[in-house]
Amino acid sequence: MFWMFYLARGRGRLALAGPGLLGLVLAADDAVGFLPKGATADKWILVAFLLTSGLITAGIGIYLNRGPGSLAVDPTTGREYFDTSARHSFYRVPLQYWGYLYCLIALLAVMVP
Repeated sequence: MFWMFYLARGRGRLALAGPGLLGLVLAADDAVGFLPKGATADKWILVAFLLTSGLITAGIGIYLNRGPGSLAVDPTTGREYFDTSARHSFYRVPLQYWGYLYCLIALLAVMVP
């Protein structure tokens, strides 16, 4: 799983934070049993976590990718250039779109019986 971080630009690895938190909570639930049980409850817990992590990831992505870029100085030549590489993406997909994808998956999970 560590190799995935090399495919992220900026803080794009935050796209894994929401589903990672979901996995930790569900793993802790197997050991402790604090979430309700049943097929319907499991579905709604999954939807709630995906929707929450999607909204948080989209919000962070919009906040981090709000600017067009900045002026930077090339250390080898000393010339100024317009740097747009400070975009935050994961697998070349901007961070806010990962949040939208999580919300879409939550919506699909609600629609599927």
